[in-house]
Amino acid sequence: MPKLLNFYVFVAYDNLTQDSLRIPIEFNKEHLKQIQSNENIILMVSDNKKWPIGWTNSTYGHLLLQKGWPEFAEHYHIKTGHLLLFEHQGSSNFRIRIFDQNSCEITYVPFINSHLEKEIDQPIRQKKPNVQETKGGAVKTESPRKKRSRISPYKSDSSFWSARVTISSLKSHGLPVPIEFCKKYLTGENKCGDCLLQTSDGRNWGLIQCKEYEKIGRLSGQNWNKFCNDEHLAVDDVCTFEMINEAEKVLKVAIVRANKPR
Repeated sequence: MPKLLNFYVFVAYDNLTQDSLRIPIEFNKEHLKQIQSNENIILMVSDNKKWPIGWTNSTYGHLLLQKGWPEFAEHYHIKTGHLLLFEHQGSSNFRIRIFDQNSCEITYVPFINSHLEKEIDQPIRQKKPNVQETKGGAVKTESPRKKRSRISPYKSDSSFWSARVTISSLKSHGLPVPIEFCKKYLTGENKCGDCLLQTSDGRNWGLIQCKEYEKIGRLSGQNWNKFCNDEHLAVDDVCTFEMINEAEKVLKVAIVRANKPR
């Protein structure tokens, strides 16, 4: 059986206007047989929702998420510049995490009576219109989109954030950190602090310097450069950080490689 393969997708304008999302071709090469045995790909989100998404193969060999994708994108307010982290759970099941343009993971707002969730958990027996009775017996409807727009899907104090590695990240400029994350967890009043990085295999890196600037923070310094070299970070890799020990400023880091090692 092929090894489980995680990947990320940056949301482009076409993903929202053409109602489809393209999965990396390397994943399709190794796992197409698992996907073909199922009618839908199942996306599992941290709000305990399961979304069945229809798929198809493009003429160029890519796997495309189509039926159900527009509803998924609308529900989670996905926009151009968001990052979607797919964690393969086997077969056609994926756990998905959504990061906004500020590199912070969104707040997953529950959506009651999601028709897609009903489709996978139980048959839909009857669809009831969303109506409200007014004085005089008149009835008016309220669209689900209007209701959801009242609730912001983001939180600025998320303990997660991610960043794409650039050329400057590997040199003197360091890796950008959302300013909200810096202020809450890393820098404090001095606008400068140190943190420890813990890799998925339990190895610790430190002390990594974090400095707060006007609109953003940055991980930099000699130990950051050593981390980049020893972990073989490359341009377009994505690092996802989770605060696991606020008192000691320990960040767990997961790296999604842009290019799979040969």
